[in-house]
Amino acid sequence: MLFVTGGRLRLSGSIGRGFALLVATVVIAAPAASAGDIVTIGDVDVAALGKSLPSNPVQAAGKPDPTLSRSQRTSLAARIKKKDPGRIWIAVVSPFDPQQTGDVSSSLADYINKPGVVIVVSGSNYHVTTSWESGTTAAERLGRAVNHPGDSLVVQMRKAIDSFAKADAARHHPGSGGGQSHTATTNDQGTVTAPSTTNGPSNQNGGSSSGGLIAALVILVLILIPATLFGTRFARRQMRASHWQREAAADSRTQAQADLVKLGEDIGALDIDSSMPKASAQAKDEYSKAIDAYQEAEQRLKSSDDAYQFAKGREALARGQEHVRAAGALFGGGSAPLQTTPTAAGDTSIADQLQRLASLHDRGDLTDEEFAEQKRQLIEG
Repeated sequence: MLFVTGGRLRLSGSIGRGFALLVATVVIAAPAASAGDIVTIGDVDVAALGKSLPSNPVQAAGKPDPTLSRSQRTSLAARIKKKDPGRIWIAVVSPFDPQQTGDVSSSLADYINKPGVVIVVSGSNYHVTTSWESGTTAAERLGRAVNHPGDSLVVQMRKAIDSFAKADAARHHPGSGGGQSHTATTNDQGTVTAPSTTNGPSNQNGGSSSGGLIAALVILVLILIPATLFGTRFARRQMRASHWQREAAADSRTQAQADLVKLGEDIGALDIDSSMPKASAQAKDEYSKAIDAYQEAEQRLKSSDDAYQFAKGREALARGQEHVRAAGALFGGGSAPLQTTPTAAGDTSIADQLQRLASLHDRGDLTDEEFAEQKRQLIEG
């Protein structure tokens, strides 16, 4: 759907759940129209949702049906951070008609006001607004991700994230950015040259000075050279130490973000186990603590320049991994390490079979229900 609103061009696509519906229309709004004109639609506070999505890219608002659980939203947010950070936003809202769904999507894009993709799920209607792809192409891409009978909403959104992230990367987004440009003059041999400087005409006739002045200059040079050498060495040592500290801090921040993404994926892997009827209360409690630790770590790591907050964020990550391992063991396998004892010739271990089932589930070949049942049968023998 092609919108021209307030002089700005937006390309967006809209599809219905279970089938692809591609529409191309032109809507001319009054020049004064802006995101601030649409504050709420139905029971959804569009303004609040649009302002909070940049910091939390997967959210639910109103009374959505279907919806995403808190752990599923956390898992999808972690997937976005890994695949295409700061470029994809997903909102699951109350069921609206196609026109209202499109209004929500375009309004959220205005509030976010960043290049990327906004996906809105509203009951049986799906709408995508993109800044870098045509509305028709974006709608077709979203359609291929969600039009698989039996897929749950979380599986559909995983496929949508993967598809848009891959296409975004193929277009080399986000841009590399310029920074300052530096130029140099080169001669025929390609070496860098610099303009010569002169201090005025030289004295051709003088050339002599008193012996006392020369002696004083020599003494001064002999004093300054050792001091200069010492100062230079000290400055170099300080620069090397400072450079090492900056690199170590950058490596720590990078590792912390990777650990945060890994924790989110591990939590997402326990989604199905946590929803099974026979799951113990203790396992669910460990699972809930893992989510709380993830959210605390995510919040604290935003202040990476604050040493105290960064250290507390790393502690929260460690607690989250402990709770994930405990929950996995209590759920009966989950993320806990499984013993891969040898089996009869030609057979595969339980761990290998579980990995195969997980791969089929991630590909969309198994529904959530089929994956849970086959996993239960495999574990119970």
